[in-house]
Amino acid sequence: RPDAAFFAEQEQDALHTVQQLMPRYRVRPSALLALLQGAGLVAGTAAALAPAAARSAVLGALQESLTGLYNDQLRAMREAGLSDEAPDVRAVMIRLRDLERADEGAAAPPDIVSLTQAQSLAGVGFNGVLGAVVKAAADAAVAASARV
Repeated sequence: RPDAAFFAEQEQDALHTVQQLMPRYRVRPSALLALLQGAGLVAGTAAALAPAAARSAVLGALQESLTGLYNDQLRAMREAGLSDEAPDVRAVMIRLRDLERADEGAAAPPDIVSLTQAQSLAGVGFNGVLGAVVKAAADAAVAASARV
């Protein structure tokens, strides 16, 4: 199974690829980039040190959050008619969306419907709650970084 170093190197490669495109399209990184990188490092370290089920929950939640982010960005590009104008950006986003960031077989976090239908938090289990919290935090961090 890939280890934490593998995932860290993969994310560094992804960041480098995006940074190469930024000057060409005259965009800047989010002012929150350093904070997000720190949060990613903490999440990755926590996942690496956690028991297997908790690690799987954290990585599955991050995978789900980032996949949703890239799908939203690809959709926005298509709706704005930019897919044909920036095929290299589109290709990079597809590649980043399709990166495996979780262990094989990692469960996706429960969605809001599953959480509200559960009779108690025990109904989704600790790892389900952990995954839902990590996904919500990741989604909130990405949304904040898009504005700053």
